[in-house]
Formats: sequence, structure tokens, C-alpha cells
Amino acid sequence: MGGRGAFSGAEQVIKNYISLNSDGGTSKKIDANKYGMLRVGEKQIQNEKAEHLLVYDKIFESPIAACKGNRHSVAVPNDIDVKDKYITHNHPNENWGGTLSFADIAVATTKNVKALRAVGREKEGVYIMKKTAEANPQALNIRIANDQGVIERKMYQSMAYIKQKFQQGEIKTNSDAKKELRQAFVGVLHNYYRDVMPKYGYIYQRGK
Repeated sequence: MGGRGAFSGAEQVIKNYISLNSDGGTSKKIDANKYGMLRVGEKQIQNEKAEHLLVYDKIFESPIAACKGNRHSVAVPNDIDVKDKYITHNHPNENWGGTLSFADIAVATTKNVKALRAVGREKEGVYIMKKTAEANPQALNIRIANDQGVIERKMYQSMAYIKQKFQQGEIKTNSDAKKELRQAFVGVLHNYYRDVMPKYGYIYQRGK
């Protein structure tokens, strides 16, 4: 039925989401002046084919820094101070952009940013993590590390369910299977973050 193409990269997608360390990524500084205030800037980078990162000191002003990565990641350069700043970046994917990865959260907590945002596809919106005065980044990171195996199992269970639907003909095309698969992975993380982050002093939400 040609299902191999729909699921061949699924394990790597799971790995990318739950890895506690980024791959180091690439990051090239680009002109920040061409981007508008936060929500405008997010619209500008939403459909880029590579990940772009914008750093804001104030959300109603232009970014203070901008970087371009590759299709899978963008690194925060060490010479850019992001403490108590707003960081936003896009997740380029033709099927579903998706929420924050564990590596994204590690960057946000270790660099003590005020808010981290991930821009998905147009109908998907923006995934947002904000610290409060009660934020406990070390405890959150420990919790995530402890739960890594549980999240991985839930993602594999989702993959098995969608693969079964595909094989039974309920999902008709490889493209539809890929989209449902990615949405399922995002759903696992989204529900996990909504439950866990408030316990450690962080607000997590999906906005428009």
C-alpha cells in the first residue's frame, strides 16, 4: 500500500522532539531590522523553509537580533544575551509545524529567557512557554528527563495506531498519514506541557 514512505522518518521525528540536547544546529546572523514587532515578525518567518530565530527585548518593537538556521534547527549564538528576552522561531514543515521540543525547553531554561515561542503552520498558531516569578527551571528539566521514556512510548503507541488506520484504508494517502502522525506527536507533547509546566512555574499555551 505504499505506507513505508509515510512512516519511514517517524522514528527520527520522535528522536528530534524528545532529545534533551540539540544537535548544535547552525546559526547565521541576519539583518534584524527587516522584521517587525513580535507578531508581525512571526508572520514574516512562518513560511520560511529554514528555521529562523528572532530575539525581542520588547514585543512592540523590532527584534534586537535575528538568525537563520537550517531546515531542522537554529542555534542561539553565545554572543547574544537572551536572558529575560522573548525568543520566537518557526518550525518549518509542510504537514504540521509542531510545538516546542525538549531541546527547545532546555535552551529556554538554561538561558533564562522570559518567553519561548514556536510558530507552526498558519492554521496551527503559536506554541508559547512563559516563565513566572515561581519558575523552577532545574526542577522542570529534571522532570522532563525523568518522563522522557514515557513520552517516547506514547508517541510510538500513536504511530502504531495511525499505521493501523493507514493499513485498513481509513487514511488514504501518504501525505495524510504524515500529517496525522505529526499531529499525534505534537498532541502528546502539547498535553504533557499543559499538565506539567504550571507545576514548575511556567505558563504553557497555544495562541493565534
